[in-house]
Amino acid sequence: MLLKLSVLLTSASFVGAQDAGAALAAGSTDLDGGTPVDFDPDALRFSCSDASATPSAPLRIADIDTTYSEVTVLLDPIGDIGLNATSEDGKGRMCVLSRWTKTLEDKEAGEGYYFPLGRSVDGIPGELNGNDGDWNRPAGHSAWQLGYSCGVANNTGTKFAAGEYMCEVTLPKTSTQNLKNPMLTDEFNPPYYLTYYERALSVRNELARFLHQSTFGPTSAELDALETTYASIKDGTATDNSTDTSSTNTTAAATSLSHREAMSKLQIDWVKAQMDPATFSSGQFSSHRQYWRKRLNPRRWETYRI
Repeated sequence: MLLKLSVLLTSASFVGAQDAGAALAAGSTDLDGGTPVDFDPDALRFSCSDASATPSAPLRIADIDTTYSEVTVLLDPIGDIGLNATSEDGKGRMCVLSRWTKTLEDKEAGEGYYFPLGRSVDGIPGELNGNDGDWNRPAGHSAWQLGYSCGVANNTGTKFAAGEYMCEVTLPKTSTQNLKNPMLTDEFNPPYYLTYYERALSVRNELARFLHQSTFGPTSAELDALETTYASIKDGTATDNSTDTSSTNTTAAATSLSHREAMSKLQIDWVKAQMDPATFSSGQFSSHRQYWRKRLNPRRWETYRI
């Protein structure tokens, strides 16, 4: 199996995602050790908890009006929203803040589209603090003017108490100056929405996605082997370096793990095994320089008559 360089660069993120979000993964919005932040005490506060009742259906936030001035809002991270006692352990969850590109009347007439402003994803750390589920800007230049600040409230406001963990963002004014007559203003009051998404992947599909991202493609045999390894890691019967089939270490794991912990451990162990020359048939790292000098730049003695 050939390993892409991208896995080496992202292997540390598996550890960060596993450790940084322990409190949120446990269902709490209070993170110990979070950065103290002085939030706007009068800001409105919103959560995807209401939208989670109807996944994939945008829930309009009628209280936000950015027609004439910017508006600062507080947003709760995804936390345990959408989870219950019967929820799948490996269910992916995401909350998205967006606005419509036209007015509400235009939307009802079928004009415009949803413009993403931010997202909170279970298992994905934030841009600044790196805590699990923190709100982030969407990719690209579309939301360059936005900035999410997440942390523990250092003050008390009308919608929160000191010590609560949340994120803050300031939405810019949407009305603009008229191009033809600078004395006039083109008023624009777009509606804003929170949308909750969830998706459950089977263990085999999640392993296939991991191998697609880290190699040139999985095989059925590799998926079968990793499924077996995952099951042993999750129920606590895995041995150290369990993804290394040549390992003879029989030290058993202490306890069973959650789906996220087991999948993170499997991926980290797999990457470590890929970087361990003891697992290579040659017993050493390959060298492109060595290969090139040996085969493509030969030294040959020649005799010439002068």
